[in-house]
Amino acid sequence: SLGICRPKRASHIIAFHPSYGVNPGEDLARLAVPTLVLWVKQDQFHPLNKWRKLFDMIPVSTRQLEVYNIGARWRAGQSYGHHPTLGPQIQRRIVDFLGNLPAVQQGSLERRLDQVTSTVSGRRVVEARNVVVAEETQGLSAEEVRRLMEVPDPAVSAVEE
Repeated sequence: SLGICRPKRASHIIAFHPSYGVNPGEDLARLAVPTLVLWVKQDQFHPLNKWRKLFDMIPVSTRQLEVYNIGARWRAGQSYGHHPTLGPQIQRRIVDFLGNLPAVQQGSLERRLDQVTSTVSGRRVVEARNVVVAEETQGLSAEEVRRLMEVPDPAVSAVEE
């Protein structure tokens, strides 16, 4: 079997072609938490019409679907990498969605997201609502770090990594 002879290749095939993996339909039907699905209409590898049946398995009472359109700039068969304005727009939507969940409104998630942390490259950063708002925290007082975490709109003051 390919999975025994070349497990790395098999895992790549499953990652790229999820239909070779486990059918998540039963698990999706049991979701009881608010679920936000964000989709880009022009996704070359995962077209919405193919995956819509999975979305439809999520209970209607818990699901939201938002489809984004990157416009006429996209051409079939070409990849543009990340879209410069769509990324921040989607990030703001995710932060807004997570911020309106009942657990967050009670404060439990908010405390975890507002923190001084490190990036994968080891740089220390301040995150507010999971958005990096300051790099290199060395030299900042505790008061300055606290003020950075109270940024009214993290997307406006965010520092891209």
